[in-house]
Amino acid sequence: MPRELILRIIEVLISVAAFIITRYLVPAIREWTRGTQLEQIIKWTSQAVLAAEQMYSSYTGKERKVIVTQFLRKMLLHKNITISDEELEMLIEAAVKEMNMNDLSLVPADEDETAED
Repeated sequence: MPRELILRIIEVLISVAAFIITRYLVPAIREWTRGTQLEQIIKWTSQAVLAAEQMYSSYTGKERKVIVTQFLRKMLLHKNITISDEELEMLIEAAVKEMNMNDLSLVPADEDETAED
């Protein structure tokens, strides 16, 4: 009888541990992984936007956006990462805005004054 009781207690402990792992640990790992993936996607997007600006400077903004979008879609597919079209568009637009803000901050003050004259 004590042996059966010990086995039953072990079964209950294993069930409780499995519940805790599936209820709390797995979602936490998924959320952490998702956050890490998003950081990586943001980095790739910024790099792709900068590369498109350098390599395709004679193209229009819309044409460069198509090139960046296609490139990122291929990369994400290869990495088995899925994001929506809206998310990708927002990331690209944010990277473009950041790039443009950095470009403006690089203009020396005296050049900026002569441009206004």
